[in-house]
Amino acid sequence: MDAQKKNIKKWVIPAFILLCLAQLVLPIKMVADREAVVLKGKAFRFKVAPLDPNDPFRGKYITLRYEADSVKVKNVNEWVRNSKIYALLDTDLQGYAFVRGISASRPDDQLDYVEAFVTVMNLEDKNTLHITYPFNRFYMEETKAMKAEKMFLESLRSPRSNVFAEIYVRDGKAVINDVVINGQSVRDISINLK
Repeated sequence: MDAQKKNIKKWVIPAFILLCLAQLVLPIKMVADREAVVLKGKAFRFKVAPLDPNDPFRGKYITLRYEADSVKVKNVNEWVRNSKIYALLDTDLQGYAFVRGISASRPDDQLDYVEAFVTVMNLEDKNTLHITYPFNRFYMEETKAMKAEKMFLESLRSPRSNVFAEIYVRDGKAVINDVVINGQSVRDISINLK
């Protein structure tokens, strides 16, 4: 019996240490992956439109719908709804992102692209395919979110407002860095509003 207890104790402590290390490594890797996209990725400015729900588990956020949410294709029937695609990105003369094409397979590393999903296939226009990006929620601190939401919605109603999301892209992954309203970060604007 004593030999069996010693053998169990011999494995319990190393197993416990490995479990603790695994619980530390996973969150650190998630943060490091996000930061790698921001530090080494390319920034794109996506024009946005409003929505603003609340997630009870993750807090207040602004749902972002982008103007660059469609692409011309030869025939929408060649694509499957909800399938993963790769949206090839480019920048227009005003500096805003647009989708210049899509691919069913991962493009080479020379191109800027993000993973996206086929959402709507326009039955009237057989050449326009609508897509949804996985980066459509900008989370904010609870105390600032209401002020930011008010400013965000007011800005989108004005035709002269310039509202965009700054998205960093690297190897198909994307991270929302900021939402900018008329040249100011929504974080800074929400602090200054009363």
